Amino acid sequence: MTSYIRQKERDKIDRRRHFVNFLLVIILGIGSGLLAGAYYVSDYLSSNEVTFSEMELRAENEKIIKDKSNLSVSSLSATEAFVIAEEKLKTIENISMNAQGYIDAAGVKQDIYTKKYRAGSNYFVENISKGKVIMGIDTNIAERNYYDAENDILSVVKGRDITETSATFDSAPRVMSLDDWKKLNGTTPLNFEPYVVSKSSVQKESKLEACTLWDGQSGYHASMSLTKDSAVIYCDQITNLSGLGSKPNISFINLDVYFNADGTFSRIFASEEYVVKKVINVTTVSVLDYYFTYSATPFDMI
Repeated sequence: MTSYIRQKERDKIDRRRHFVNFLLVIILGIGSGLLAGAYYVSDYLSSNEVTFSEMELRAENEKIIKDKSNLSVSSLSATEAFVIAEEKLKTIENISMNAQGYIDAAGVKQDIYTKKYRAGSNYFVENISKGKVIMGIDTNIAERNYYDAENDILSVVKGRDITETSATFDSAPRVMSLDDWKKLNGTTPLNFEPYVVSKSSVQKESKLEACTLWDGQSGYHASMSLTKDSAVIYCDQITNLSGLGSKPNISFINLDVYFNADGTFSRIFASEEYVVKKVINVTTVSVLDYYFTYSATPFDMI
């Protein structure tokens, strides 16, 4: 009887450890590909089946880019405006994006802070996740990624002394190619938001409306509800990192997207909910907020 009780206690501890480790995977997965967020009520997804691959969705957007890139943003649908704004990011010399919000996995809340810069062929990504120590396991995570596109060298540095928006980064970097990094993380530092938006991955969208942006300038706003296909990059990432038998079951993905007058992104404000299962079902809510600016941002490469 005593050994049976001890085994039950060991099993309980193992389940808790699995749960904490699984939460870390969720946090790492979302942090690496980070979204953006506001919270508003939406329709739950009518289907959770993945129909399209990332490659198919990107190919679908080629016609929009070809036919609509020279039009004013006010004449576009929300999907078209998003696709063209994303394409514009590829050609802009200097980009800065800051995102902040939280992830709540079964009541375990992590504050999330991310910044991404591009200066020519150099890319910088910093992800910070700040939470509590759970069962002796530190869930705080900080990582910097530097990518030199000219030489295809990606350097990863882990952080310590983590606060909500900062950390100390002084460890020796791990160096790899972009392809190797993508195999581990699903997305790349070249992506400034994690969704693959196309006509086939948008469930519902509003019309673009004129508005005043966060920086006081005139721009446009639209709301969008996305399908599970839009999350194909980071769903694969979470599945691969966690060893899940199936991909996260997404309940909803909502975006409020704000565009500058020239059609570039100003702000992406998004929320989502999904359920993941390993030892137990874990309902996860993510609320994060991206802000974009287009000016030179100095940073040191390793």
